[in-house]
Amino acid sequence: MTYLTRQQVRSVDQLAISKLQIPSVVLMENAGRNAAQIIRKLIIPEHDIPTTDASIAIICGSGNNGGDGYVIARHLHNYHFNITLYAIKPLNQLTGDAKINALICKNMDLPIIPLESKHHLKASLPTLSQSHIIIDAILGTGFTGSVRSPYDHIINAINDMKFPTIIAIDTPSGFEIDSGTSTNATVNAHHTITFVAPKVGFKQTTAQNYLGHLHVAPIGVPPELITSILQSTQNPDIQP
Repeated sequence: MTYLTRQQVRSVDQLAISKLQIPSVVLMENAGRNAAQIIRKLIIPEHDIPTTDASIAIICGSGNNGGDGYVIARHLHNYHFNITLYAIKPLNQLTGDAKINALICKNMDLPIIPLESKHHLKASLPTLSQSHIIIDAILGTGFTGSVRSPYDHIINAINDMKFPTIIAIDTPSGFEIDSGTSTNATVNAHHTITFVAPKVGFKQTTAQNYLGHLHVAPIGVPPELITSILQSTQNPDIQP
C-alpha cells in the first residue's frame, strides 16, 4: 500500500495544478463529491441510518479541509439528506476555494450555524448531539503543533457525544499525519475518508484509535503522478 507524507500530499496538489493544469477548485470538487458518495453508499448503510431523513452535521474549519466539507454538504443535500453546516470561521473571512464552496452552500440556502466561540458551541450542542452523523472537516493534513481555541473545545465536545457516527475528512482533526501522534485535542472518528492514499502516520498502531474504519477517495489525479512523487522521494518507508 502507498502511504504519503505531508510534503508528498502538497506535491500531489502542486503538480496536479501546475503540471496537469487541473484547477484547485476542481480537485476540491472531486474530493468532496467522492467523499459524499462513500458516505451515502458505504457508511450510512453500515450504520442503519435512515436514508430519507438522516440528520448530518458538517463542522467546517477555515482552510481547504473546511472547503471539502462545504462540497460534501452540497452533494449530500442533493442526495436528499438533512444537512446543517457549522462554520468555525465567518464566510466573509474565508479565502480561495473554501470561500467559493461556502458561498455556493449559502446561495443554496443550506443552514450555516456560526461556531466561532465557546458560546456558539454551547448553544449548538443540543442539536449537534442529536445528529445521526457528524462530519469533521475542521483541520486537515496541513495541521501541525497544538490545537488552538475554539478548535480544541469543539473537538473535545465531538468526542464526548455518544449518539452520532463521526466521520473525519482526510484525517481526524488534531492528528499529526507524519508522526502518527495525537495532540491536545484529536477527533476519535468511527470512519476516516482520506484522499489519494493513506498517510504515513496512519501506520502507527495507536492511529486506529482515531481513524476508525479507513476509506480512500480519489481526487482525479492519475496514478503516474503519485508514482513520480514517490520515486522522487526515494524513502523506503513510503513506497507502495
